[in-house]
Amino acid sequence: MNNRFITIAFAVLITAAWGVAALADETTANEPAKVTSESSTSGKTTDKQAQDSTSSSTKTTKAEEVKLEADKRAKVESRSRRGRYKAGHYGPGGVLEAVEPGVSFGSGFGYQNAGVIVSPGGGGRKSAMGIQWLSPKGVGMSFWASGDLGGPSDLIDATIPHSDFYLDSTSATYAVEALFALNRQNPIITVGAGVASTKVWNYAVSNATGWKWNEGTETSEKFAGQIGCRFRVSDRMSLQYAYDTVQHNFYGLTVNF
Repeated sequence: MNNRFITIAFAVLITAAWGVAALADETTANEPAKVTSESSTSGKTTDKQAQDSTSSSTKTTKAEEVKLEADKRAKVESRSRRGRYKAGHYGPGGVLEAVEPGVSFGSGFGYQNAGVIVSPGGGGRKSAMGIQWLSPKGVGMSFWASGDLGGPSDLIDATIPHSDFYLDSTSATYAVEALFALNRQNPIITVGAGVASTKVWNYAVSNATGWKWNEGTETSEKFAGQIGCRFRVSDRMSLQYAYDTVQHNFYGLTVNF
């Protein structure tokens, strides 16, 4: 009886000891997992902070990019011809006023114009026709020509074989002048300077046949200057008048663009 009790008690003791040992092993095994979990949680927090920092940096970069684009677009638009043209405004009576009072030659006025000029001649001067161009910066060119361009088409290149004739002549003048605008307001005042070249064809006209026989040519150059004004009558059109030292009065119509 006693032996049986002792055996049972010993078995219970061994079972209890085994259970305690197993519980201790399980606790030890769970501790690294917990540490790993805590480490993983810490890692996630660090990653989130880094992501937030990166996101903040990205937002700052995008803001800078937007500012860069806006600044460059403003510069491009301010340089555009249409932008400069719109910078002007029409005052009373349809007069195109300057954007910056006091700005004169060299500042430009935002558009250019080109057109045709004509001169009725008179006082020994033949009629003339030409073209003029003025850039947005207020500089340009003028070209005009008058007279019998190229000389008489029926001129015989030889001397007349008898003395029954009379002398006559014809001429042609070509001029090139640089133009400068002195202001931006309407009307625009312009001045020009250049050179005019004149060629004269001398010939003998036969009283017997009316034929023209060559008597030689003469060529000369002289200074050509002008002062004029352009009256802007609409967005696209301007009327023009100029006085030239060689040809005198010129009238013109120009297109603004």
